[in-house]
Amino acid sequence: LEYLADKVGRDRFWPKDPVARGMARSMVAEMHSSYQALRSECPMNVRRRFEGFEPSEACRGDILRILGLWAEARSRFGNGGPFLFGTFGAADVFFAPVVSRFISYQIPVPGFAAAYMQAVWEHEWLQTWIEASENEEWVIEQYETIA
Repeated sequence: LEYLADKVGRDRFWPKDPVARGMARSMVAEMHSSYQALRSECPMNVRRRFEGFEPSEACRGDILRILGLWAEARSRFGNGGPFLFGTFGAADVFFAPVVSRFISYQIPVPGFAAAYMQAVWEHEWLQTWIEASENEEWVIEQYETIA
């Protein structure tokens, strides 16, 4: 992402406001290195929905931490649009897998988070990712047919 920001301009991925940019960078770093319980209990799979998932205490802690970060970003810096810092940026890119997990495992979220998740889910880049995963499933099915 830093490479892309260098190519197209930092303002494309990071908030212009230095305080918002600092929070966005902190959230991205935390997303990159944390939430092991969520990652292990809820593997990402955009093609499936899991009924009756019950997260462990550690996973619930990850979920609450994420929702708290989302709430703070949206309330402090989200006035310019439906994303964490208003416009679509690096933090949204990094939290897209979490959005996918919350949807797949039907994690109950408050209204502000549901609206944010819908905006991320409907974003062109995530839709392209979802379409690619559907093509991957088709390739697997074709392989299994001939194997």
